[in-house]
Amino acid sequence: MSKTNVTRKCGCHETLVLDGNAARRANRAKWESEKNCFKCQIKINNETAKQNQLELGLPQLTGTEKQISYAENLRDKCAKQLINYRDRLISGEIPGQEQNKNHVQYVNKIIAVTDSKFWIDNSSRLTTSIGNENLHFKYLKFDLIISL
Repeated sequence: MSKTNVTRKCGCHETLVLDGNAARRANRAKWESEKNCFKCQIKINNETAKQNQLELGLPQLTGTEKQISYAENLRDKCAKQLINYRDRLISGEIPGQEQNKNHVQYVNKIIAVTDSKFWIDNSSRLTTSIGNENLHFKYLKFDLIISL
């Protein structure tokens, strides 16, 4: 094990403890120097999420500052998938015409949710079920918005 000073892509300096032989440590140090530090990457992710929310016309989230910061990144990932899913429902790419009308309404309501806690509690359920094209609204912690 050896301590190595690394200058990150963002300009921050860090001391890393690396193991392995000299070549492996050098490769790891080079790889680490091509990435942003953790704090700068979080800032970049937050800025990207805010920019995407403006582009998508999403409402401002409510909650504590930490909840909002965390939920914005989660909603950013989910909202893109939800909007794509909704557009595919509308275009008829996904079979089940009558069920699709209800799903479009639910997706629109989900996208409009401003409660940070909702996005924190449900983001993994949403991304998993949308990825499988099998969105089960009854499994969402969604009582505060609609009753199914």
